[in-house]
Amino acid sequence: MIPQTIGDDNPLDVLVIMDQPTPPGCVIECRPIGVMRMNSGKDRDDKILSVPSSNPWFKDFKDLEDVPPQFIDELIHFFQSYANLTGETVNVISWENAKDALRTIERGKDLYRQILTIKSLFLID
Repeated sequence: MIPQTIGDDNPLDVLVIMDQPTPPGCVIECRPIGVMRMNSGKDRDDKILSVPSSNPWFKDFKDLEDVPPQFIDELIHFFQSYANLTGETVNVISWENAKDALRTIERGKDLYRQILTIKSLFLID
């Protein structure tokens, strides 16, 4: 997840392409390279696709077109299989480029700020 953002299912999700395992809850500085637009059940559920900023293996990954198509297919298959286990359906609507991913992140930050403002106006916890 991307801190201090609001996505359509709260908070904005991020997928990090990595060549090594990581423990849950770790923080990774990433570069967004695309966004997967999908519906999970009836709700929209965007996923930002990214790579670690400092990993030399991914220095040439700047946009979605730099990701092998087989990897994209595997991601789609993963989310569809996971949804089947939970009894939901997943519909991948589209894949969009790095600029669209950045716009989605900025939208998530704006929504987060709006929610904070509303909560502070009404003293909601």
